[in-house]
Amino acid sequence: MKRLKEKVKSLAKRIYKELGSFGFIEETRYETALAYEFRKNGLKYLEQVPVDIMYEDQIIKRGEIDFIVFDEKEKNALLLELKAVGETRGSSVHQILKYYGAIKKENSTFPSSIANKIKGGLVLNWVSNIKGQENLLMDEFVDRTEKEYTEENFEWLVDMKKDFEIFEVEMKKIIDEV
Repeated sequence: MKRLKEKVKSLAKRIYKELGSFGFIEETRYETALAYEFRKNGLKYLEQVPVDIMYEDQIIKRGEIDFIVFDEKEKNALLLELKAVGETRGSSVHQILKYYGAIKKENSTFPSSIANKIKGGLVLNWVSNIKGQENLLMDEFVDRTEKEYTEENFEWLVDMKKDFEIFEVEMKKIIDEV
């Protein structure tokens, strides 16, 4: 999974270097560019995949995962969510984790042949260099969630923390790497 995440991050950096941060160019254009890079680099993917959030046996919300990206052998996959400037707060992290939980639930409407391959996720936050911008990272989200809820309800979240991350694609960081 680590290699797959690193590959996706590398492709995101390449796209960001060419297109820049959100604002002038819409999120859908970044999705188009990522899909192109996935194809060009031999990565299989699913795009805008519907997922049902269930309460007991009732669908309470239908969401869409931006991408499910598979490794070269199609044995493992990760959830990929794209976010605009300033959106990687708790709601972004909560969204990808809810999708993951919904996919993995016993009563899920999601195809198990795909669900069994999903091992983690990545939130790509296309960041501009706006001074003072705050982003809630995965560790902070989990720590805060643990305090707000009982340990029993969110024990799975603590276990999953290592498999999910936020990667901020930022021009300053890309320029510094060159």
